[in-house]
Amino acid sequence: MQHPARQDTRPERASNRLSKRFILITVFSCSLLATFGLLILAGCFPDENYNFHTRSFQLSILLTVLIDVNLLLLITGSKRSDTTAEEKDCNSSRRSFLTWTSSLAQSSAMGTVRQKMNDSIAVVTKKKNPKSRHPIIPAGAEDFQLFKQRCDVCQKCVEVCPNKVLKPSLAYETLMLPELMFNNSYCALDCVKCNEVCPTGALKKISIEDKTDIQIGYAVWIRENCRVIEDKPCNRCEEVCPNASIQMIPSGRFMIPIINTGKCLGCGACQAACPASPLKAIYVEGHRTHRPG
Repeated sequence: MQHPARQDTRPERASNRLSKRFILITVFSCSLLATFGLLILAGCFPDENYNFHTRSFQLSILLTVLIDVNLLLLITGSKRSDTTAEEKDCNSSRRSFLTWTSSLAQSSAMGTVRQKMNDSIAVVTKKKNPKSRHPIIPAGAEDFQLFKQRCDVCQKCVEVCPNKVLKPSLAYETLMLPELMFNNSYCALDCVKCNEVCPTGALKKISIEDKTDIQIGYAVWIRENCRVIEDKPCNRCEEVCPNASIQMIPSGRFMIPIINTGKCLGCGACQAACPASPLKAIYVEGHRTHRPG
């Protein structure tokens, strides 16, 4: 069943606005003539019935002047509202067109990139706080629960970390447990010092080659925090990614990052390098159980 096409009511609204304005202008003209008539009477008839200095005559003049001012404001406001309504209609149409073209361009670009990345694209989050839901633990820990049971929080791994990304957690669930924090630095893929000094086996001994095949998490992009949405060109996350798991693609007039979650290791280089302030536009979401890269 087909619905009748929606009729364009803009010409009718414009006609109604013109009619109201014509009435206002007519009343204003009559009131202005009345004001001038009273002033003329004050000069032509100097007797006390029309004397300008009598209170009744002064009130008559004042009343007609106030009416003139109010009508003039109404006419001016009517013109402004007409212009504003036309501008809103124009802006609304422009925004709808830009949104449609932007969505079309992004869908096309996403389809091409999805084929290249075997459908392993991170979902763009709507939250603004770049905080992982799960603790990010070093490669070699394998599983969060095992790591928590085996670790005696000796902090030796924290002490030897050259990039100072391993820090004791202050959260209730993981109090004093070593955790990776990427706001200022990242976990280098060619470093396994924390694994070498762990005395309890919470971090297993692994080689550098092993580390480059372990996913401890994956990067997530936050659109609302990103500089590119403010028309400030930026591709720092793509530049610093050590295994090219981030790619910039066109989306309307922006270039936005797309993350290959099947390739991302969660090293945190993108989060550390992100210039967005005060909140990062990209962060690492940790895996509770590490996955092969």
